[in-house]
Amino acid sequence: GNPAGGQMFVVSGFLLGWVNMLLCIQIYFICHGLGVHRKDQGDVVIFFANCALTLLNNAFQIFVTAVQTFNESKGSDDITLFFELRSLMRFAKEHALAHDIYLLLMPGMLYTGYLMCPLMAGILPYLWNMLLMKVIYVWQCLPKPLLHVLRMFLPWAPQSIDWYPVRLAEKGLEGMELGLPWDYAGHILLPSICCALLPIASPYVWKAFAGFAGWTVFYYLWCRIMHLRFMRAQYYTTKRVDSMVNLAWGLPLSIIAASWCVWAIRSGRLLAADVPHEVKPLVTAAVFVGSFLLWCFSYWVLVRPFRPDDFKAGWLDPPVDLVAQDTLYSWYNCNPIYALKCQYWLQDLLLDKRRAFRNPTACGHNRAVRFFEVGKEYLFLPQEKLAAVEESQNDWLEFETYMDQLVLYLEGPITADAAKSLQSLEHEVSGALGIIREEVEAGWENMRDSVSDA
Repeated sequence: GNPAGGQMFVVSGFLLGWVNMLLCIQIYFICHGLGVHRKDQGDVVIFFANCALTLLNNAFQIFVTAVQTFNESKGSDDITLFFELRSLMRFAKEHALAHDIYLLLMPGMLYTGYLMCPLMAGILPYLWNMLLMKVIYVWQCLPKPLLHVLRMFLPWAPQSIDWYPVRLAEKGLEGMELGLPWDYAGHILLPSICCALLPIASPYVWKAFAGFAGWTVFYYLWCRIMHLRFMRAQYYTTKRVDSMVNLAWGLPLSIIAASWCVWAIRSGRLLAADVPHEVKPLVTAAVFVGSFLLWCFSYWVLVRPFRPDDFKAGWLDPPVDLVAQDTLYSWYNCNPIYALKCQYWLQDLLLDKRRAFRNPTACGHNRAVRFFEVGKEYLFLPQEKLAAVEESQNDWLEFETYMDQLVLYLEGPITADAAKSLQSLEHEVSGALGIIREEVEAGWENMRDSVSDA
């Protein structure tokens, strides 16, 4: 049949955005099962797995598009002749290829995956898990064997279908964690695809970069909404992921170097015109690999991201009391067994034995026994510090600041109007109940008189 084009590439871009997002989500669930239990190491595995899968996925799609575009006409040109532009037919092929890649990028690959993230990883799982909770533990409107089958699809579900603890329900409905490895993969993939258009002579090249510039603005707003308001808090306490991302940044830089090589070959400044066509792709590949290795060597040897002198000697193994002065967490409130011991075992001791217990308790600054969990730091602060934290969160860059001011400004009139409306409603309801009571009493009197006359 005829080769795909136009709207088909737009649809293909949408599908690629969805597939990449689903692959990135699935990698997270299987990473722990592969034996990677340290968070920083797991983040590195997730980052490289996301980069590899999405790059292979998109590279295959772009390669198929290029082959399809170059074979669309009946000429004898192949992709090796991409290094020479001596006819309008080759310019037309490049222009068609750039147009197809541009349709893949805009809006599918640049925007669709990010717009689908809150839907596929937030709203739909929340609604689905909430429906399963209602069906299994509240309504119980299906036979028990079928309820046991549905229980397997509910996160954090216990073995029983009669009781769903509050703690497990909270874990089942919590949002996705702040995923920097997924974001970093997009930071490598999208610039690489845009830079791959640089060897092409077409006005769609600058249009693709204009769309990429618009993506940066969109992504900034997306991060402020998703990272700060949609995803749950997450700690990244090492620079392992950042260092690996800096190494991977050599990929788009090497693509730019290869693009320089292509244009140098086309202009005749690098290789002679009689050089065989098979040599030119090899030279370009050698420039790409050399540029990438040079970047990795420079970053690893000159920057030395993993040198041990970055850490203060006194902080390699700080004492517990010193950590507790600067943080809300410590060994005591991060240990679930010790937190349970402080909450329940100490309460069962006699008063003299309780006073003899000299170990610190698992608590925060408010002295109440708490088990620390990321995102629930407010449980460790007294009321006066919570007010100070709330005040410090007012920032002119955050729209919640203006929303809070608007609510406080309208709170007085709205509260007064609501009170008046409530009083009026109460008066009307009281009057209606009085009328109903009078009518019932009158009817009762009439019925009693009728019975007496009879």
